[in-house]
Amino acid sequence: MENNKNKKEQFVKGLSYVPFPLLILLILASLAFGIFATVYASVTYIAFESAMIFLIVFGGAILSIGIGLLLVDCFVKYIKKFKGKTEEANKEETPKTQVTTSTGFKLNFQSICYGVMVVGAVFVLISAGLGSISAENWRKETGAYLNQHGYNNVSKLYDLSYHNDVDKIVLDLNGKNVVVIYTDDNYVMIRGYEKFPGQITSSHTGTTLTIRENPSPSIEGDKVAEMLGFLFEENKAEAQIWLYIPLSQKDNIEIIGDYVIAQE
Repeated sequence: MENNKNKKEQFVKGLSYVPFPLLILLILASLAFGIFATVYASVTYIAFESAMIFLIVFGGAILSIGIGLLLVDCFVKYIKKFKGKTEEANKEETPKTQVTTSTGFKLNFQSICYGVMVVGAVFVLISAGLGSISAENWRKETGAYLNQHGYNNVSKLYDLSYHNDVDKIVLDLNGKNVVVIYTDDNYVMIRGYEKFPGQITSSHTGTTLTIRENPSPSIEGDKVAEMLGFLFEENKAEAQIWLYIPLSQKDNIEIIGDYVIAQE
């Protein structure tokens, strides 16, 4: 019986250590994100000169830092409480003295943390008031910057049909995923999105159709653009090209290159 009691006490004591690593991870994640977002807030303002984008990124950074600092406060208090319980367990119980607490406002580290979080939240709300909840506003604010670097502010649909005879299709599309779809139409059609003008080109020589992807505009050497590289990357839909081929010509058209066939 005594052995079971000791095991239970050891188990409970072991659980009391669990919050330490969890709090440390949350603190590091919150503060790291806050610092990272602060840097990017400056970068976005240099690139877009947009108060809307700056405020939401900077507000998120301040809010994250405030949460991280509040977690630090919780961590310190938990350590003190944990040490106090450990010392109590090793000492005889002593008479408790009455402690008088003040109900008035008292500036302390916890209050400062809440203040930092409120400031961050206010920045985010101001950004929302300026239109950051609208995808159209984001495209508008970032569009000029993308255009300056040779990219479309919104991906353009490339849609072209070939009514001439085709018996061979050459795919020169290293950065695209080609999906072949067999249709009841009697012509070949290419459809996809262009991240920049002239990204997709096609040429028809004799009965051979060649579809090519051209190199993207370079942002190498532009430190701000390199930090905002995700703006120039394609999403899953933009990285695909749909190649429509007549079902009646399925066995007569040779496709050279990498592709997958859509499920019928």
